[in-house]
Amino acid sequence: MIDPESLTENNRADFIYLLRGGMLLYQNAFVLGQEGTLDSSLQTVTLGTVSAIIDQPGFKLYWGQRELVFTRSFRDYIERLESLDGSSLTGLYN
Repeated sequence: MIDPESLTENNRADFIYLLRGGMLLYQNAFVLGQEGTLDSSLQTVTLGTVSAIIDQPGFKLYWGQRELVFTRSFRDYIERLESLDGSSLTGLYN
């Protein structure tokens, strides 16, 4: 989401709820990968999509409002992603 300010109040709520559902799936993939239940290649592909959205204004809006509802370890993971540029993401999922 490039410009969350352009959304109506209803569309913004829809966006937040949609991203919430997606982020819960990402958190689940993260946790399952950490415990070894999820195959590492699937974890890499799944969590790799997060790195494509973390620089977007819509994600920043969402994360600023909702980050505390996620586990500390997942928040730390997202913070690590935010601190890297795209070329530094190789090997991050191990």
